[in-house]
Amino acid sequence: EEASALRDNLGIQHSQPSSDTLLLEVVKQVKVSDMEEDKLDLPEEDISARVNVDEKEEQDQKEKLVLMEDCELITIIDVIPGRLEITTQHIYFYDGSIEKEDGVGFDFKWPHSQIREIHLRRYNLRRSALEIFHVDQSNYFLNFKKEVRNKIYSRLLSLHSP
Repeated sequence: EEASALRDNLGIQHSQPSSDTLLLEVVKQVKVSDMEEDKLDLPEEDISARVNVDEKEEQDQKEKLVLMEDCELITIIDVIPGRLEITTQHIYFYDGSIEKEDGVGFDFKWPHSQIREIHLRRYNLRRSALEIFHVDQSNYFLNFKKEVRNKIYSRLLSLHSP
């Protein structure tokens, strides 16, 4: 009978459990639940990633400015004047337009690890622009003074190791 009950997913039919065994079962489940809550929810890989995050935070504190230049962020409908800052860890674009509405602007921060490719581009037939492609398939088109573009490109390549 027990085998057929197990086969049919009916479980083993027991007589009514006594209140002592029922209490013991409940205590066991509670004890197991308490142990599970005390455990850290991160798997082994995530624990090592957390250590890397702590190391990275230390590196971020040592972030140094490499280059700062005025530029323009070129979008489909607008040209946004701003400033590009390249540091050892990130690239920042600060919106310098006067028409910023209540703090809403085009300020960006990109970690070097998110950059997939950097291409030299022309803007208005001048060799003065860069296009930055990210791993999330987004891209940004930046226009500089002609003599500045190549300097920025070489600095970005030296900081960004693919």
